[in-house]
Amino acid sequence: MGPADAQIAPTVNGMSDASYVEKPKARVKPEHGPLMGVRVRMNPSQKQEQLMVQSAGAARFAYNWGLGIRRALWATAKQSENAISLHKLLNSLKTEHYPWMYEVSKCAMQEGLRDLDASYKNWWRRLEEGKRGRQAGAPKVKSRQRDGIG
Repeated sequence: MGPADAQIAPTVNGMSDASYVEKPKARVKPEHGPLMGVRVRMNPSQKQEQLMVQSAGAARFAYNWGLGIRRALWATAKQSENAISLHKLLNSLKTEHYPWMYEVSKCAMQEGLRDLDASYKNWWRRLEEGKRGRQAGAPKVKSRQRDGIG
């Protein structure tokens, strides 16, 4: 068998099959894909359920407490406090006035105050946009019965 009889491997772009590896194509993310979610059924024990209700109640208390502080401060000094300063104030009062807050995670109170901060920011944004009425309502006191929290 001479050199003329040897079989030549097919080439792609001048490369033999043995050395050619096809590069994976870049994935293109869709700009607006379908919204996907997962529905999960929780089956907490009685103790876990009680802790969830207590955490929701603590978050609601922190929200309402912060709302009262912000309203009073605005009425007297035309000043506003953010979530961080309210959380520091609540922490300083926790040992003496609210010892029951140690039964739940500190994150519950932080989230309640952050939610209050976000509701004020949304309210101010809507007022700047010129929206009036129900669309631009000021933050309200949260209720266990009305809001279904806890």
